[in-house]
Amino acid sequence: MDNALRFLTDAALGCMREELPRDADYRQCQAEGEALWAQLRQRYQGEMGHALLAAADAENALTGFETERAFLMGLQLGISMGRLDLLPEK
Repeated sequence: MDNALRFLTDAALGCMREELPRDADYRQCQAEGEALWAQLRQRYQGEMGHALLAAADAENALTGFETERAFLMGLQLGISMGRLDLLPEK
């Protein structure tokens, strides 16, 4: 990925991270997730705990790739729509 796309991706993710904590549904989901992680850490320790964390890390990495690809697809669609003059004129 070139520098311009990396900049746009980083900027979009940064804006999203700034906005999400203001969303009540996000805060509720985050609190529930943290409570579930605390339960898992208490219940599974040692080797099993490490295996669970490794699986969660792998899942999070895939989600990150999907998020980045979705953003890039949206960016490409926006560029394509602009070239086709589908956007209303100001």
